[in-house]
Amino acid sequence: MSLVYSLKLLADLLFFLTFAGTISAFIGSSGNTMQNSGLISTLPLLAISTIMLGALAERGRLKYLSFIPLLPALFIAFGYGWAHVILLAPAIAYIVYYSTTLPYNIKSIGYSKVFRLYLCIVLPICLFFAINSAFFGIFLAGATGPYLLMFVTCAIVLMRMVRHDMEILMQIRFKIMNSLGVIGVIIAGALLGSPQGVQFMQALIRFIYFNIFIYLLIVVFRIVSFILFPFYAVWL
Repeated sequence: MSLVYSLKLLADLLFFLTFAGTISAFIGSSGNTMQNSGLISTLPLLAISTIMLGALAERGRLKYLSFIPLLPALFIAFGYGWAHVILLAPAIAYIVYYSTTLPYNIKSIGYSKVFRLYLCIVLPICLFFAINSAFFGIFLAGATGPYLLMFVTCAIVLMRMVRHDMEILMQIRFKIMNSLGVIGVIIAGALLGSPQGVQFMQALIRFIYFNIFIYLLIVVFRIVSFILFPFYAVWL
């Protein structure tokens, strides 16, 4: 059950950080603008805190040891400027609040509505950034993109886990396989949020936009024109 506790908390944090991280990217680091989101640098520490909190959920006051990684996370955010500390503060406050609710009945988790709400909000934002990739590509690559990848993975694994019986959830192999998948995605998201990752994502977005998306639009336009041409000719 500890993994479920951690996944639920991590998914909630990624939901919030998607938007806070985008704002963080707009603000940039101290003395600079339009930088990669400074909050993504704190994500590994937040992930460690969530894992510790899940593992210690039923160990009484020992679970408060999970707050230790939050201190260096604050220092990292401070390195980017006070605005990033303010953006990170709600995430830390939520971790503290979440610790007071543990343990709880994992079958009470219903994340499908949250998952759909997230996609309804974030996908149009990603589409807007992708269309305006010449100016906004850095935000899709360095802020929204990595968080989208991580949230979707965590949420899908979480929803899959809560559908299983408790006996399956307690199996070591089941825990390891799900843990490795989520950890891998978090590492990938952090790498994509690095300067090198941002460059890679921008190059990928440009390639998809100019070599695939544009050609698809041309094909669709030609098909629509071919279908409508007889009606146009009759109308003339």
